Amino acid sequence: MVKVSHDRDGFMSRVSVLAVPKLRKSFMKAASYLEETKCNAILIPIPRTIQRFIEEYALGAPYELFVEKLRRLKLISEPLGPWTRMIEPLLRALREMKHKLKRLEIFCYADPTYEERSAQTAVRISTLTFNVASTGKIDLDAWRELLASELLMKAEAFERETSFAVDIVEDYSDTVFVSGVKGGSIYKRLRSSGHDAQLEYIDLPYYFTPLQILRNEIELERKRKVLTEDRMEELIREHIGYVREYILKSSDLDEAYLRWTARYRPRFISEDFIL
Repeated sequence: MVKVSHDRDGFMSRVSVLAVPKLRKSFMKAASYLEETKCNAILIPIPRTIQRFIEEYALGAPYELFVEKLRRLKLISEPLGPWTRMIEPLLRALREMKHKLKRLEIFCYADPTYEERSAQTAVRISTLTFNVASTGKIDLDAWRELLASELLMKAEAFERETSFAVDIVEDYSDTVFVSGVKGGSIYKRLRSSGHDAQLEYIDLPYYFTPLQILRNEIELERKRKVLTEDRMEELIREHIGYVREYILKSSDLDEAYLRWTARYRPRFISEDFIL
């Protein structure tokens, strides 16, 4: 775990940003960290539309009933099975914390509109992936347009989520914010809002997948770094290989990721694909 922090002098509330990859093993490590933490509030990357159900579970409702409500009401946009498997360690840790710290407040902060549109984007990415795998041909314009649109939606959602988080943090002396793997943006925003923030990376090193690298490089184009067609095609074909050889041949995303990194780790180190 790597920590970035600053002195408290002159700051308001204290907040720890935990940057957590979207893997079950990473959320297990985050859960272990949280169980040793004493704080007033925790912000978690779960859609705000299921706040009530998270509260019910934390207060003692059976986990199976919680999952059944999500399934019946269709409150999670992405496939429910993989999502619950990934997030379960965090939820169980929060329940234990709530049992010990009665005044602990838990807040869902993920923007529900973005979560729904992100799921739709994932379906479109799957379609593009299938087209490349079956024909061998890549429509670079379609890939670039889709991923650039996704990045714009994500930036807009970030502003809404950040505004929500800052309002929460101001009401508590000690808060934990569980972010995605790229927690630097929310950390900087909290710092600029006058809070005593620290950034902690959970489960390092983390190796970006080909699709994540492509997203990152499209985002860097805003800073006038040119992404060539050859580079785009290279990353798309590597993404196809990742899906075909690892995701489709593994029991879950954790297994796929671990098998993939075990094979390509020396290359990642040499090409600096690491967080």
